[in-house]
Amino acid sequence: MNEAQAAYDLEAVFLTPTGESPAQQDKSFTVRLKNNGPDRLPAGYKVSLNKFDNTGQGFIKQIGAFHEVPRLAAGQTQQFSFTETGPTVGGFFYKVFIGSAFSDTNNANHRPEVWVAYVAPANVTSAPLTVALTAGPPSGWTCPGEVTLNATVAGGAPGETSYQFIVYRTVDGAQVGLRNFGSAASFAWTPPSAGRYRLRVIAKRGSAQVTTNVNDYDVKMPLTMSAEPAGRSNTAVKVTAGVATVSCAPSGTTLHFTFSVVPGGGQVTSTQPTWTSNPLAPGTYTIRGYAFAKKDGNIWAAYNRVQEIGNYIVVAAAAAAPPSPPRVLPPVITRVTEILDFDRAKAAGAELMQAPEFITGCYSNVTRTADGTQFSLACPGPTGQALDWRAYQNFRLKNGWMVKSFSVLPGAAFNAGSELAAPPAVNTNNPAIRMHLWANGMTGSVITIVQVVIEGPQGTDPYR
Repeated sequence: MNEAQAAYDLEAVFLTPTGESPAQQDKSFTVRLKNNGPDRLPAGYKVSLNKFDNTGQGFIKQIGAFHEVPRLAAGQTQQFSFTETGPTVGGFFYKVFIGSAFSDTNNANHRPEVWVAYVAPANVTSAPLTVALTAGPPSGWTCPGEVTLNATVAGGAPGETSYQFIVYRTVDGAQVGLRNFGSAASFAWTPPSAGRYRLRVIAKRGSAQVTTNVNDYDVKMPLTMSAEPAGRSNTAVKVTAGVATVSCAPSGTTLHFTFSVVPGGGQVTSTQPTWTSNPLAPGTYTIRGYAFAKKDGNIWAAYNRVQEIGNYIVVAAAAAAPPSPPRVLPPVITRVTEILDFDRAKAAGAELMQAPEFITGCYSNVTRTADGTQFSLACPGPTGQALDWRAYQNFRLKNGWMVKSFSVLPGAAFNAGSELAAPPAVNTNNPAIRMHLWANGMTGSVITIVQVVIEGPQGTDPYR
């Protein structure tokens, strides 16, 4: 992360009273760091306390050792203690320094300074020795990780202070952490598992010794919970919980889970990490889960706070689809064929035209026969005369009738040397009828029968 653009704000504050203090007596300073967020602090920084002369410009010395600055999350705090042994009479500035080259969104609030005037001990009445204890991260954090215990002393006779830190497990009183007396006012402790602990510090200076405790310090284990997808209808919901870091479980304990669905979905506590609720009516529900470790009937550790899945929606079942109507098959239509009756067609409005280019003495005739319609042409005149004779029949069939076939049948007096022709093709989907016949080089007479077969629904009239 580019520190110049970091979205964290580290604030440093002196918690130790300043002003006049007795010279030649140890002077302790407590500095509290707080991340005003929103991002987590980067790693790799240290905090120190430096002493300057009465002008605030002349560096004299560093007080105590550097302290590692943890990666504080947004809103998280951490306290550090620095002790100067036997300061001399005079006025001095003390300044907090965070290195190296620490920069954030507000560089004005993490470099505080205080002024202290040390006076001769005869002019100061010593208060009794006291000690305070803090822990970071605060109670309720999620393991695994490390806890830093910080002690701060006040009052008492001049001299060097030594500290002892002890940690007990509340459920059975077992000692699970110890650092014997030493000059360091802090102790880094790694909890062996999730659970509740009592933190204790003993401060000793000369013949004076004081003790303080932090009770009910909780270390919790991460717990996750999931449910089958919402939006289903009238169904029970299956919930599953999981402990993400098994290494935090206290040795020899058994995990228990409590699940519930509110409202009206039921509740259960068991050693099983899954549970299926009662069937749920349509509505909106909250699913809750909690886990804890038990040993010999005692709860040894609580696993995080109650987890919730809110706004779990159950929808109403879809209405059943109406039955499909019975399939009605179209009636079977029987189609029949018959020979076109030109007389009926003509009676229904068809035109019959004869347009021969007659030679003197030639004549034509149209006759209805059993096989169709007979067209006759006779020319008793000179042989070898060319003749073009045409007959047209234009008519449109009715009621779905169509032309099935078209054929020209020769008659008994058909002259082989003459030419007869019909349309080149018949469109059987076309109800219109048109005929064109001709004869060339007539030397006698021509008789031919034109047969048109039509097809249509039985019981209907193709002409009207």
